[in-house]
Amino acid sequence: MTNPFRPEYRQLSETEQEQVDQIQDKAYVLYLELGRIDTVALTPAGERYRHVDPVKGRYVALAETALEEAVMWATKAVTT
Repeated sequence: MTNPFRPEYRQLSETEQEQVDQIQDKAYVLYLELGRIDTVALTPAGERYRHVDPVKGRYVALAETALEEAVMWATKAVTT
């Protein structure tokens, strides 16, 4: 059985490195898009507050965390 924690670095092939780069590049585009989501709270009249809407902010934070996890698992799939 191989050690899943890879105690020694393994040089990636050119194809593997390209796949990891593509995964990270595409994830970064999505990360930037998440940053564009308006998390500013609105008054009942539709006027903007200066405060961040905690619900929307939390959803964006969860999406960013899930994206980081997806990149981690995808990278592990490529490099294992």
